[in-house]
Amino acid sequence: MIYPGFIAVTGAMNLLRLPRYLQGIERRLEKLTSGAVQRDAQAIAVIQKLEDEYDAALEKVPAGAAVPHTLRQVKWMLEEMRISLFAQELGTAYSVSEKRIRKAIAEGLAAL
Repeated sequence: MIYPGFIAVTGAMNLLRLPRYLQGIERRLEKLTSGAVQRDAQAIAVIQKLEDEYDAALEKVPAGAAVPHTLRQVKWMLEEMRISLFAQELGTAYSVSEKRIRKAIAEGLAAL
């Protein structure tokens, strides 16, 4: 999540959400240690498929071209999806689903 220049790229709203994402990681680990391995594996399969689709979309952005805003937002939608799947009790910042993420990817690609 953290890399050189990430504060400028992340933006204020997403920076404010980082503590919740970290709490989500802690909740996920707690659930794993209490035996929720199968459910975790199912959830990670959903996330991995969406991440693969997002990565494939990013590869379609021409070199030197700006990544469309909608496509940039998918990264944060994926973080919210992780909260939804691994730490529901923390709540998401907005409604998120596989369908919404795929729609954002499609809109981002259409804007190229």
